Amino acid sequence: MNLFDQKVSEHIDTKRPILILRMKHVPLIDSTAITRLNTFIHARHQQGYVMYITGLNAEVKKRLHNDEEFIYLMKQHHIFHHTNEAIEHIKQELKKEGNA
Repeated sequence: MNLFDQKVSEHIDTKRPILILRMKHVPLIDSTAITRLNTFIHARHQQGYVMYITGLNAEVKKRLHNDEEFIYLMKQHHIFHHTNEAIEHIKQELKKEGNA
């Protein structure tokens, strides 16, 4: 397990397979980081997680939206500017499912 996976795994202790990746403090992203992020997202999908991403700055968002694999992996309605918006969306989805 690499350091990124290790750090994320330290914070995953949930009963529901939902993960919000907060990227507010990511100022830039290169092709290696995009590949690593895609691998991470793919692995979480295989584990049954629903992924959300929040806080992308304009440059990071542009780079990610130009990556075909990222677009394939991430639903656009699972990307939010603010974390609280993602949380509210998740709450609404859980209410629809009767799990709230």
